[in-house]
Amino acid sequence: MTLRRRATALLVGLAIAGGVGCGGANPDACGQVQPCGGDLVGTWRFSSACATNPPVPGKLCDQAVVRYASYSASGTATYGAALDYSLDATESGTIEVSVPDSCLTTNGTTSSCDQMTPQVASDVNVRCADTDAGCVCTFVLLSRRVMETGTYTTSGSLLTQTPAGGAAGSVSYCVANDRLHVISLDPVMTTPTGQPVVVGDVVGVR
Repeated sequence: MTLRRRATALLVGLAIAGGVGCGGANPDACGQVQPCGGDLVGTWRFSSACATNPPVPGKLCDQAVVRYASYSASGTATYGAALDYSLDATESGTIEVSVPDSCLTTNGTTSSCDQMTPQVASDVNVRCADTDAGCVCTFVLLSRRVMETGTYTTSGSLLTQTPAGGAAGSVSYCVANDRLHVISLDPVMTTPTGQPVVVGDVVGVR
């Protein structure tokens, strides 16, 4: 289980993190840094995690919108000069989705909010409840500790990690101002200046 997969477990697979960002002052510039590569060697202590434009998890209807999300990560990631790495992290998160009444009726059949509850991974709790205007579905990533070792390579701003006994996974990254940003990018959306939209960022301090 690579740092990339952990950093994006809620964001993409169920989905993680979201619009509330990293908190008021945002000293880590969480979610504001584009991939740039850099020297990874050292031990990084996770200091914040955030995202913008999180996708709607659980394959809910097209009109569903994320109205609240949060994610926290703590622990460390260590990258050695011999291209080995270790990860010891604890994570948790919540994402809340508003589902309008229009989503509850398909081909003349009306579903209840309970019937809208999607199937998700076993480490995620999800519940859809009635509101005056439809449903609210709440996804909770259960707090868990992730421990992992493996090898890594870098190429430009791309970090590829191969955990012991597992498959390789790649993610964008940037080392800037003594911060490591592990960055998830939207595959389609770009900013007005033509840069990829950052949808997730896990920040570590060396």
